[in-house]
Amino acid sequence: MTIILKRCVIILISITVIQLPVTADEVIKTSFYVVNNSNKTIYGTEIASLRDGTIVLSLPSGGAQRFKTGTYKFAYCPKPDKIVAAEKLIQEKKNDAALELLAEALSEYGLIGWGGRIVFLQNIVLLRTGRTKEAEKSIRYGLTLPLRKKARSKLQLSLVDVLIKSQKLEEAEALIAKLSISEAAIEPNVYNRRGDLLSAKGKNKEAVLQYLKTILLLPDAGAKVRKAAYDRIIRSLKDLGDERYKQFIERRKVEFP
Repeated sequence: MTIILKRCVIILISITVIQLPVTADEVIKTSFYVVNNSNKTIYGTEIASLRDGTIVLSLPSGGAQRFKTGTYKFAYCPKPDKIVAAEKLIQEKKNDAALELLAEALSEYGLIGWGGRIVFLQNIVLLRTGRTKEAEKSIRYGLTLPLRKKARSKLQLSLVDVLIKSQKLEEAEALIAKLSISEAAIEPNVYNRRGDLLSAKGKNKEAVLQYLKTILLLPDAGAKVRKAAYDRIIRSLKDLGDERYKQFIERRKVEFP
């Protein structure tokens, strides 16, 4: 049986593959590496994933080291061109083409540091096109991949979004409850998600309080997160018939002129 390797390689010009130097400092700069279960980082010159989940890392001294599933925490290669191309297709709203390219990328790079990003991009397209069930399936698969903490937290909150859209509110609530304080710090959107859950339950007053936490407690959360919080507060207050929504329209204009 032939095993197909999915590879990330360094290319100097379109037809030349570099044989990297063997000095430790220069190898580190290449960003091909595996973190094993002892938290040791092993650097290499080339990396590949096999269909059974094994990672093959080419070593600067020659030869290769294999890491079977369960013996490594994370593997990485530089950002693949396919992901860059898929991001462009998403911006252009070429949804089917983006999904096709992302499926290829997931097969090739899902275990080599990019699984979380690929699934996150898939989720954007699937939700945009109303394919909520497919989005949920994609995210659940993504959460089985080796991910960094921030990427895992981001996918968990994406799953919350999908569960709320699917009216699976109890599961969404249980997932939010599992998010630790440290994860909330990594992903400030957690307060907005809690607000969305309460809003879906028809508890707009309680939802407003969660959105306010983003505004009052997270001044450095970022424009996208804070704008979303303002928009949700305005919407919720309007639904409640509370004229104070006008105050938040003005506050939003001041912060984001």
